[in-house]
Amino acid sequence: MKNSPEWAVASLAVTIFILLPVVAGLTLNRFGWESGSTDGWLGFWGGYTGGAVSIMFSLINTKYQLERANLSEQKQKMLEFLPYFNITPPILDSKKSSFSEAKTVAVWTMSVQFETLSNTSIHVTNMDVFLSTKKLPVLMKFPQGDCAPGSKRLELKQEFPKKMEFDDITKNYQIEIECQTIFGTHVLFTYGYDHNGVTFYAKNKHWIQYAGEDSQQAHTRLKLYPVPDDKMLLL
Repeated sequence: MKNSPEWAVASLAVTIFILLPVVAGLTLNRFGWESGSTDGWLGFWGGYTGGAVSIMFSLINTKYQLERANLSEQKQKMLEFLPYFNITPPILDSKKSSFSEAKTVAVWTMSVQFETLSNTSIHVTNMDVFLSTKKLPVLMKFPQGDCAPGSKRLELKQEFPKKMEFDDITKNYQIEIECQTIFGTHVLFTYGYDHNGVTFYAKNKHWIQYAGEDSQQAHTRLKLYPVPDDKMLLL
């Protein structure tokens, strides 16, 4: 803090504020000029101090307004780059999936589409798709990396070390998509058999809904995903 530019400027301003009248008084004495009466000096100090205080408060207020405007602009940019998701529910690919007594290999296909209010081609990063079913509540994670706006066909493959029942992996799907925007904002989209798509972003250690129809089922799904740190990255 004491090594910051703001501290250096403040220290310099205080030094000048104190030394300027002292230098003025010494100059008057050195050249034998009249230093003025006590009332005159009291009036001078009153005006001098009042002017300095006014300037100080004016600078503080200007800095505060600029910071508010900057934060408002950052928030607007952050909102413009939030993704709006639309998905088609997963379908088990019977040709690529296999069931045996030893293991089950399940391959689902689905499509994910998202756009942003900014209408740009800027990617989201660290996108992960999570799949589960009502009878298989464990979250199966499928990393997707960086993804551009638009539609993307996904193939999700999972092996189970035992024979699975067909209905256990084909009915009552739950889908979550977790990603980050270029600002570092964490986003979570949830879709399930008991709720439509709802999207949240992380702020102040809470999930804040910004898209979709609110539902208790969606908020119940949020309990499975701890809120990450919401550190905004600036362009």
